[in-house]
Amino acid sequence: MNYKVKNEDKVKPAGRKPIGYSLTKNNKKVCDDEIKDYIIEGINGDAQYYGYRKITHYLRRTYNLVINFKKVWIVNTFLYSYYSVILEILYSTGVI
Repeated sequence: MNYKVKNEDKVKPAGRKPIGYSLTKNNKKVCDDEIKDYIIEGINGDAQYYGYRKITHYLRRTYNLVINFKKVWIVNTFLYSYYSVILEILYSTGVI
């Protein structure tokens, strides 16, 4: 496809922006930061070795969230990359 307009490339949008919250089964809004806290609690507890699909099931069962596994994958990927950087810093400084 050719997206040129007056000798300039037209940028095709990547998709819609995430809305920043999910709903519970009672239609109560839960923000993404709170969902991150729920995932951190789950990783420290029962869901330590779960993948993103099992973490999605854990969030649905424990907190009654209506949430898509894709959103959990995005948040989970961010959290794992964040923790790996922290652990690398701790190992390099000799704290651990």
